[in-house]
Amino acid sequence: MRNNDRVGQAARSYCRFGLWIIAGITLASLLMMNVMQSFSLMNSLLASALFSLVTMFLYGIAWKYVARNYANSLSLFYLAGSGLRMIVAGMAVLIVYFLVPDYDVFRDFALIFVAFYIVMLGYDAYFFARYEKNNIKV
Repeated sequence: MRNNDRVGQAARSYCRFGLWIIAGITLASLLMMNVMQSFSLMNSLLASALFSLVTMFLYGIAWKYVARNYANSLSLFYLAGSGLRMIVAGMAVLIVYFLVPDYDVFRDFALIFVAFYIVMLGYDAYFFARYEKNNIKV
């Protein structure tokens, strides 16, 4: 299998499994809200899931481009991509902090958002470490 085919397949797998993880977290959260009969966290949950989806798909597309065209720069991409995602996530939390007048609503949003962020960060680290381990050229 050619390298471009492997990269494309890995990018599709990354997005597919990431989508499943985000959907699983969202559905589990919705189930908990349904059991507790409290839907006040719905906006926070949807915003966090949407942010995770958008950043995951953009990261996957950018990774595929770098892996195909600049494979020797992937380690720099991992560093820059994770740093940029952290900055964008911080900006998103800061924007919500200034837009939401109620501190309790902001706190709940921040907790849900950070939970999504940490899970996706762990997924990225696991997926790409496994990819790099299996793709070593000696």
